[in-house]
Order: sequence, then C-alpha cells, then structure tokens
Amino acid sequence: MEISEWPQIEEIVGLVESKFLIIDKYFSEREIIFIIDEKTQNIKGKFQKLYEELRPQGYYPTLRKEDQELILRVIKGEIRARTERRITFYALMFVTIAIIFLDGYLRTTSPIWKTISKLANINIHPLLYSILFVISLFGIVGIHEIGHLIVLKRRKIKASLPYFIPGIPLIMPTFGAIIFQKEPAMNRDALFDLGVSGPVMGLFATIVVTIFALNTMIPITPAMEPLLKGAQYIPPPILFIIIVSLLKPELFAGRGVYLDPIGWAAIVGMFVTFLNSLPAWELDGGHMARAVLGPRLHRLATFITVIIMTIAGFLPMALFILIFWMSTGGASTAPLDDYSPISKSRKIIFVIVLILTFLCMPVPAF
Repeated sequence: MEISEWPQIEEIVGLVESKFLIIDKYFSEREIIFIIDEKTQNIKGKFQKLYEELRPQGYYPTLRKEDQELILRVIKGEIRARTERRITFYALMFVTIAIIFLDGYLRTTSPIWKTISKLANINIHPLLYSILFVISLFGIVGIHEIGHLIVLKRRKIKASLPYFIPGIPLIMPTFGAIIFQKEPAMNRDALFDLGVSGPVMGLFATIVVTIFALNTMIPITPAMEPLLKGAQYIPPPILFIIIVSLLKPELFAGRGVYLDPIGWAAIVGMFVTFLNSLPAWELDGGHMARAVLGPRLHRLATFITVIIMTIAGFLPMALFILIFWMSTGGASTAPLDDYSPISKSRKIIFVIVLILTFLCMPVPAF
C-alpha cells in the first residue's frame, strides 16, 4: 500500500513527534522517514511504546543509524507473512517420532546390543527401550522448541508452529526443528531472548536425560571388547564427562562406556546444543551474537566459527553455515530497533552460554 492511501498519516506523525525529538521528516512512496535527535531521552523505551501503539494498526517502526544519522522509519503491513500448515506440523512430528522410535528399536535388537545387555544384566524390552528413547530425544528437541515458543508468546511475536525435521535411523534420527517468524523481534533484547531460550531449555532437558542415563550406561568389560571391534567411537562432550565424573565416576574407571539408546540421546542433545549455540549465521547462537555484537562483529564471529569448526573436524557443518551465510550476502536477522544497546545482564548470559557451548563440544582425545 502506497503512503498516499494510509488513513492514519497524521496520527502516526503525531505519535512519533510526541515521543522523539525530530530533526526532520519526509515521505517516500511506502514509508514515513524521521531523522531523530540522539539527545532524546530513553530512546529504547520510547521506541517500544511506539511499536506497541503502531503494531495493532498494521504499522511497524524501524530504528537504524544510517550515515551518522539516527533514522526512524514507519512502514505498512506484516513482515514475513507465512501461511500456517498444521497438517504439515503434525505429519512431520509423526514421521520424526516414528524415525526416532525405529532408531531405538534397531539399536536394541542388534546382535551386539543383545549380547552386551545380557552381559550387563539389562533386561529391558526393545519396545520399552524404544519408547524411552523417543521420550528422551524427542523430549530434548521438543523442550528446546517450547523455549522458543514461550519467548515468542511472551514477546507477542507471530510465528509458526515448530516444524520437526526427520533424520536417518542409526545415524541422526532427527535434525531438530525450525520455527518461521512472521515478524521480526522488536529490539536486541528480544532477539537475544529468542536465540537463548531454545538452547538453555534444551540443555536443561539434556542434563536430566544424562543423569537418568547414568543408570543404564554399560561399562565395557574385557568380555565385551571382542564384540566391539569396528564399533563406532563417540567422542564424549566435556559436560558429559563432568556429569559422569561427579555422579558416577566408576563408569570411566575401565575401558570406556557402551552407550545405550538413552545415553546416545544425551550425547546427541549436547552435540546439537553445541552446534546450535555457535555464534554464527542464523543459528540460535548467531541470533545471540547478532544481538550482542552488532552486524559487523557478527559477520566476523561467523567467519571465525567456520574456521574453528573446519579445524576441529566439523567440515560438513562448517560448509553448511558458510554456503547459506554467503547465499544471503552475509546478512543477518536484525531487530526493528537496531540502535538501542542490549542490556548488561544479557551480555553476561551470552558469555555463560558461550562457556556452556564449549562444554558441549566433543573431546576426541578423551
């Protein structure tokens, strides 16, 4: 809709002028542009009030520093509108759960598992084990997404349901989920909250699953070693090592640990947290980094992350991030108010999350 068709032009101008010191204003075909005096008190709070007053009417303000001037723009219409497909949500959720169940069933009916579980005196039926595996792994992914949905609802940001991504049995039964936002975050605080909520909730669920898995992990004995020739070695994350060492150190006293499906779910949960919390591109960690560091340093953080992941042996994920990052021209998700700084408490949380991300990194040398 062109600006000449807007019915509330005078009302919008009045709202902006009542909150900010205006140096100049002018109109383009599709937006009202204000040059704001940076001496205006409490710009962050006033922008939030303006957003809350304009959004119900279908208008969105943006705030940017452009060519040494503070520019506030008002545009019309929803941003990133997307049709909701509930049947797709339910279908993907069902397929994801089915693949996780199949993964657990294949693991617990394999000849190696039957022999090892017998030696370890574990008598859990494969169907029950598969259900526990679904609860563990899908629970981690689901709680991660619930974290995002809670913040989206709290911030009143329109978004889709989480679309779960099915994986490949015996490799990676799920690749998480994706939520499509229909409108951007209001400011850097909101963008950070959206990014941090999923990993923190998902990691909490992962720690619970890890503690539960301590009861079913199997210490490898000499009798088991011939059965494990050629078996895949899984490098444990640092956090996994810490939890086991504190709560059940005897598991590490022998020749290693054989992961049952629940232990495998815990490892996957930490690995997904590690990858998703990296301060790069459009990952959850990338949203946090964009909110804290700003666009220029976020691009640098993405580039450094790709280099570190390549050196650490995560080449496929590094290439995935690099390709999609370059396809967007290095652009990143920006909040409507990209001028006001993020709160100090969130900067502290960002450092803590980076530490937790490092702790979730696999340690091949262990």
